[in-house]
Amino acid sequence: MRHPTRSLTAALCLAALAAGTGCRATIAYIVASTARPPKVPAVFSPPKGKTIAVFVDDPADVIGYEPARRKLIEELNHLLRDHGVAGRTVAYEAMQAALAGAARASDPTFSVSEIGQVCGADLVLYLEVTEFRLKDAPSLPIWNGTFAARARLVEVGVGRLWPKDRAQGYPVPPVKEPARHEASETHGRTLAVVLAEKMARNVAQLFYKHEAGQDAREGAGSG
Repeated sequence: MRHPTRSLTAALCLAALAAGTGCRATIAYIVASTARPPKVPAVFSPPKGKTIAVFVDDPADVIGYEPARRKLIEELNHLLRDHGVAGRTVAYEAMQAALAGAARASDPTFSVSEIGQVCGADLVLYLEVTEFRLKDAPSLPIWNGTFAARARLVEVGVGRLWPKDRAQGYPVPPVKEPARHEASETHGRTLAVVLAEKMARNVAQLFYKHEAGQDAREGAGSG
């Protein structure tokens, strides 16, 4: 099958030859605008077919809105499955139930590996929230959300699988929303979910090849 971009380029070249060289700049612009964005390789490729549990560590409760935390986990689960990073994922409800039933889950020494074990996972994608802010000044109606986190993969029963050279985890590309004036305080809940969706995509894209800027063009999935 003929490549549509190549066909378009060939047709434009023929038109340029007929009309003179004055169209070269126009042709270059059209070709550039129709070219596919470059591919960004995965930062790390986990072993295939594994069951992955996503655990969000937010000890200071800076997210402060459970539906946003839930959305982060559910969206990450969806993306990891959809792009073949995980063979299976542990649902949000299943993880909550497993941890609630674990005798030592509230023990500070309860390890990430043990979290995966009680959830029936092979790997744990551990996310440490390092920053989550909806506005700079709580008294002002200007919202400019920021979400930052570190990620690491832990193999159950073995230990840290990735990253090997960063004990605290890999810094995920942060999410930053442009400033917006909104008088209603309920806007904070909407913004929190938007930040969670975008952070989920930034985390997931660490593990699969994707087009540059893909998160800006594609809507977040669900699941």
